[in-house]
Amino acid sequence: ADLKRAVDEMLAPLGWAPENDKPFHAHLTLGRVKHSNQLIQLPWGERLAPRPMPVDAIYLIQSQLRPDGPVYTIRHKAPLAKPAAPQPQ
Repeated sequence: ADLKRAVDEMLAPLGWAPENDKPFHAHLTLGRVKHSNQLIQLPWGERLAPRPMPVDAIYLIQSQLRPDGPVYTIRHKAPLAKPAAPQPQ
């Protein structure tokens, strides 16, 4: 939510209206290929500093790029279990 707010604040002076009509769902696009003959090698060896982020499920989402905009379809949802509460000893 803080990220969305920061992006909205930076885009407002450029005339970009925030999308408040739907909830914000952070996501990470690992890769997108329009045509299989355009595959390239990516520098996956680079390291990023870890940052905490709560995750309750992992989704496999297909994006189909169309002239009128992308269409997203959830192909699989894998709910993540919450850690069990510590048992008294």
